[in-house]
Amino acid sequence: SDFFFSILTVQPKAVKQRPYLTDLAVHPDHRRQGIASALMAEAEGRVKEMGFEELFLGVSSSNEPALNMYTDMGYAKNEPKSVVIETDQKKKKNSTILLRRSFNYENEAL
Repeated sequence: SDFFFSILTVQPKAVKQRPYLTDLAVHPDHRRQGIASALMAEAEGRVKEMGFEELFLGVSSSNEPALNMYTDMGYAKNEPKSVVIETDQKKKKNSTILLRRSFNYENEAL
């Protein structure tokens, strides 16, 4: 007797790993001295060494100095998939903006 036996394994779609910088803080007494920029340059260098072509980070929408620094460094809102996380910290509404910088300059529109 003939019969056909087949096993089909469906793997879940692989999730692309993406580096995400979770926290960067400089003590208020040491700000405006290039420390945050130096830390960012070090983080970006390590991300590139690991073979990634982009870095993501979250920044508070109320943190204008950080937003300006990241913008000056080439970070932009992660469009069109920008994520804004709303929180209620001490009854003051705040939001976190997801920013992204690509190191693969030929494919900036990723």
